[in-house]
Amino acid sequence: MLDASFYEQLDSMYRAGRAQEARAFLEGLLAQADEDEHAHADRATILNELMGHCRTQGDFEGCNAALQRLLREIRALKLKKGLDYATFMLNIANAYRAMGKLDDAERTFLIVRDIFEAELEEGDYRLASLYNNLGLTYRAKGELDAARSYMTRALDIVEGLDARTAIAASSSNLADLLIEMGELDNAASYAARARFVFEEDGNYGVDYSAALATEARIAYLRGDLELAEERYRTAARAIFDSFGPTRAYRTLLSNLAEVLRAAGKPDEAAQVQAEANQDAE
Repeated sequence: MLDASFYEQLDSMYRAGRAQEARAFLEGLLAQADEDEHAHADRATILNELMGHCRTQGDFEGCNAALQRLLREIRALKLKKGLDYATFMLNIANAYRAMGKLDDAERTFLIVRDIFEAELEEGDYRLASLYNNLGLTYRAKGELDAARSYMTRALDIVEGLDARTAIAASSSNLADLLIEMGELDNAASYAARARFVFEEDGNYGVDYSAALATEARIAYLRGDLELAEERYRTAARAIFDSFGPTRAYRTLLSNLAEVLRAAGKPDEAAQVQAEANQDAE
């Protein structure tokens, strides 16, 4: 039976940058839970975390395997409504989005939206998380106005709660969207706000990396190649320090190589791109 120490141990591993150890920890607990055919709740909890881990690592095969098993455990638990069900489905929807299964993601997010809006207070943080992720899904589908509407609603909620990390993450996501909408000045303002909050709070993880990458993209589009290079380097280092050479890390290296080529540094660009390709093998 899992207890509070489960999350404490897992969180300590992630804070220390021991992502592979965290995966081994989850897989070991899952093997133990599999020994009891009735341990559906424990398996659901572990699979939920394993699915999220694989999603973050870019291991979409592992992510999908955990997702399919999680759906079976949810059915075994006879969860069909309520906040516990919605929370599992929110995480499943995020996994679908990361894997590029956007229609499945949208459908699942809307199931969660209906439950959350019926059962939560209007300014609840969980609604902000939902709206933010719905916005990301609509952005990926190219429905930018819908994406902006949901992301703005998410930011309004977390500002009301004075939730600094969430404010920074929401600002970063909105900045990235505004680049696509051609609003570089607005995008730069939101991205700088996000970076400032993360740095002030000493939060140098994946969301900080995303904010830096957004600033790098804006700098590149404006022709400020020196700033773009610095931001991409720092963003890549933040991802590597937390999770190692993930898919996101390789993408950042490829973006950095593009900046270096534009800056007239072909040899360094080739070296960085080779590192990105080597990590992909």
